[in-house]
Amino acid sequence: MHMTEWAVGGSDDGGGGGGGGEDSGGGLDIAEGGTGNIIEADLDFSFVNKFTNNRRVSEAAFASLLTAYGLLIVLGAAGNSLVVLAVIRKPAMRTARNVFIINLAISDLLLCLVTMPLTLMELLTQYWPLGDTPFVCRLVGTLQATSIFVSTISITAIALDRYHTPNSAERKEGKGGSERS
Repeated sequence: MHMTEWAVGGSDDGGGGGGGGEDSGGGLDIAEGGTGNIIEADLDFSFVNKFTNNRRVSEAAFASLLTAYGLLIVLGAAGNSLVVLAVIRKPAMRTARNVFIINLAISDLLLCLVTMPLTLMELLTQYWPLGDTPFVCRLVGTLQATSIFVSTISITAIALDRYHTPNSAERKEGKGGSERS
């Protein structure tokens, strides 16, 4: 039997009862033990063993990577969420310049909450544990590339915006900026 199937109404051998208890007419087979009743269940642990034996790295590396990625995911998601909330909640913060910051924070949230856990899973496992569909595997690469691209473009836009702002102020005052005597 599989892990989700309980011994209901009989056992795998085709008999009417399971293990010495009374057949309750389609209910669970009960085995009467020394101190109380025990529900008999044949569990198939090959599914669990498949994931237990799927490690690519040693125990120490596994724990280190899990801890490092866990901290980065939690801190990154919390920090970027706070940035988004601060800009959304304060009307004074809703400027055109902060749109770039929000874009960067949302891109980093995508990176922290979706891409990093999937990358960690790729690092720790020998084979892809999320099924045989190529769609999910391709989706991981697409999300990684999109997140990094959006982050790079956002940082570039922030840098260009900051570069052009002082230059326009200098043009109004003159080429040298403030003059000293």
